Amino acid sequence: EFIELDLEIEDENLMKEVLKELGYPFEEHDVATNLVGWLGDRRKQVANIIVRKKNISSASNDIGFLKKPNGKYELIISEYDRRAKHGSIFTQKFKQSYITKLSQKELKKKGYKLKKQRVDEEGWIELRYS
Repeated sequence: EFIELDLEIEDENLMKEVLKELGYPFEEHDVATNLVGWLGDRRKQVANIIVRKKNISSASNDIGFLKKPNGKYELIISEYDRRAKHGSIFTQKFKQSYITKLSQKELKKKGYKLKKQRVDEEGWIELRYS
């Protein structure tokens, strides 16, 4: 079963930038395309941006981002992948990187300058602005 996570992605270019920086190759589709399950089966869930399972884990399903009518993207991930280590790592890293970059972009627009960025021992990103 695939689920939709509580993250609406408003900035398509930023989403793609994050995927590239995290090392996840992706496909882009103007028309939403079916995701593929771990056994190679075609699923009913569709997405416009797809990270194929081979780029996540051999036991994974595809992970996708579906463009909604309002132009925002929604992360589509299987229940299994969401709970499995590889899926939770993907989701955590993606969310954290996307939100960090989005925050940086918005703060820069408002004239703030990044003074310091660090990642703590648990992987949390700390930003300091002036």
